[in-house]
Amino acid sequence: MDAIAKNSGDLTIRMPENSNDEMGDLARKTNELIANVASIVKLIRFTSTQIGSSSEKMQGLLDEAASATEVIAQSMEELTAESASSDARLHDGMQSVKELSRSVDVLTVESTAIHRLRSQAQSSADEGLKSIAELSAHTDAGTKIGTDVVQAVSKLETKSDEIVRIIDVITEITSRTNLLALNAAIEAARAGEAGRGFAVVAEEIGKLADSTTVSAKEISNHIQEVRTSTDAAARELSHLVGTIREQVAFVDRSQESFRRIADIVREIGVSLDRMKEGIEHTSGVRNEVLSVMDSIGRSSEVFVSTIEEVQASAQEQHRTASSIQDSMRALNELSQELTDVVKSFQV
Repeated sequence: MDAIAKNSGDLTIRMPENSNDEMGDLARKTNELIANVASIVKLIRFTSTQIGSSSEKMQGLLDEAASATEVIAQSMEELTAESASSDARLHDGMQSVKELSRSVDVLTVESTAIHRLRSQAQSSADEGLKSIAELSAHTDAGTKIGTDVVQAVSKLETKSDEIVRIIDVITEITSRTNLLALNAAIEAARAGEAGRGFAVVAEEIGKLADSTTVSAKEISNHIQEVRTSTDAAARELSHLVGTIREQVAFVDRSQESFRRIADIVREIGVSLDRMKEGIEHTSGVRNEVLSVMDSIGRSSEVFVSTIEEVQASAQEQHRTASSIQDSMRALNELSQELTDVVKSFQV
C-alpha cells in the first residue's frame, strides 16, 4: 500500500489475501474499496462473491473448532502468535487505507480542476462558433458584392458595345458627308463665281466631317481600351468571386467542426460531472470503511483476550467461537452492504 501513495493514487495494487481469518477478510474489504475507487477511472468490477465463499469456509472451520476443543487447545499458542501477526497486518492495513484516503482527496482536487478546464473549453468553443458565424455573414456579404460588381461590369461591356455601334454609324455618316461635301465643291466650281459661297460651305462641311471622323476614331480607341480594362477586371472579379465562394465553403466546414467540438466538450462535461459525483460518493464510502476498520481493530483486541480465556476453558472456547460466528455474520452483512455500493456505480 505504500506504493499507492508513492505512485500518486495507483489503484491497480492489491493487498495480499494469504489467510482466511479476519485479516484476510480485511484485505478483501480493502481491495473492494480500492476497486470501487478505481472503477471511476478504469471501470474495474470486483467480484464480492469471494467474500461469501470465504465466510462459508470460515464458518466450517469454526464448526470444526467447536467440535474439537482438544485440537484448539493445543493450537492456542499458534493462534496467539497469529493474532499478534494479525494485529500488525491490521495496523499496516489501516495505514494503507489512510494513504488511499489521501489519494481520493487528490482525485477530488484534480476532478475539480478538470471540471474548471472543461468550462473554459466550453466557453472557447462557444466563442469560436460565434466568430465563425460572424465571418460567415461577412463572406456572404462579400460574395454578394462581388457578384453585383461582375454584373455591373457585364452591363458596362454591353453599353460599350452599343457605343461602338453608334460610333460606327457616326463614322459612316461622316464618310457620306465628306462625299457630299466633295460633290458640292465640284458643283460649286462648275458654277463659277456664283458657286463660290457654296464652295466655302462645302469646304467647312468637309473639315467638320474629317474632324468628326478623327474624334469618332479616338472615342472608339478609348472605348476599346475601356473594354480591355473591363474584360481584365471581369476576369479578376470572377476569380475573386470564386475565391470568396471557396472561403464560404471553408467557413461552413469550420463552423461544422466547431459545432462538433462544442458537442464533444458538452459530452465530456457530462462525463466529468458523473465522475465527480462518483468520487464524492466514494469519499463517503471511504469514511465508512475507516470506521469499520477501527471497529475491526477493537474486535481484534477482544479476540486476543478471548484466546487467552479459551486456553483456560474449552467451554469458553465454544462461546468464543459463537462470538466469532456472530462477528462473521456481521462481516458478511457488511460485505453485502459494500457489494450494494459497488452496484451503485455506473460501469
